[in-house]
Amino acid sequence: ADGQGSGVGTLTLRASEDGGPFVDAAVAGDQEVKFTGKPGSTYRLLGVGRDLVGREEAVEGKEPLVVKVGRAVAFAPGLHLVALPLAPEDLKGILAQIKGKWAWWHGGTQRFHQAGEQEAWPDPEGVPGQGFWLDQREPTQVVLTGRFVAADKPIAVPLAKGWNLLGNPFPVPLPWSLEKIQVRSGGKTLSLREAQKAGWVEDFAWGWNGKEY
Repeated sequence: ADGQGSGVGTLTLRASEDGGPFVDAAVAGDQEVKFTGKPGSTYRLLGVGRDLVGREEAVEGKEPLVVKVGRAVAFAPGLHLVALPLAPEDLKGILAQIKGKWAWWHGGTQRFHQAGEQEAWPDPEGVPGQGFWLDQREPTQVVLTGRFVAADKPIAVPLAKGWNLLGNPFPVPLPWSLEKIQVRSGGKTLSLREAQKAGWVEDFAWGWNGKEY
C-alpha cells in the first residue's frame, strides 16, 4: 500500500443475470454482502473492491462465480399428489430426478399419461395448477427451477369437460373448500358451490392427504 487511499472502502458484488451485462447487485463497507436472485435465473457473480480514493479492482485471480437459483423439495417414499409452483424451464429434467413413477391426467383425452409418452408432455406455461401423481420408491430430493408463481396474485387453471386433476399452483398452502375454490365462465366468477347450482360443474373437489381422499 502506498499510504494514500489504501484500504478497501467498499466491496461491490456485481451480477450478470442469464448472460446479461454485469450490474451492481449489492454494496457493503465492512459488512458482509448479501445477494438475492430470482428463482429460475442463472447468475455470474464477481466481487469488485474500491479503495478510499475510488480505485476499483476485481478480486484477483478469481473467475466469476456461477450460481443457479432454485428450490429443493424432498419427497418420502410413497404416493404423492403434487403440483409445481412454477413454469419450468426443463420439465423433463425435473421429472427425471424422480426415483419412481409419475403420471398426469389429460383433461382432453380423459386418461392418465405416464413418463415415456413424449407426445403427452404438458405445456410448461400451463404447468402451474397441473396435478401430478408421484409414486416414490426411495427418499428423493428434487431441485425445481423455472419462473416461480407469485403467491399474491390469482391464477386461472383451464378446465376440460369431464374430470380434471389440479394442484396448488402456489408455494404456500391453499385453502381447499367449496367456497374458496372459484370457477369462471363467460366472464362471471362463482364459488365451486355456486357454480354447481349454475350447472357449470359438480360441487366436489377431492384432495389427497398422503393416505386417503
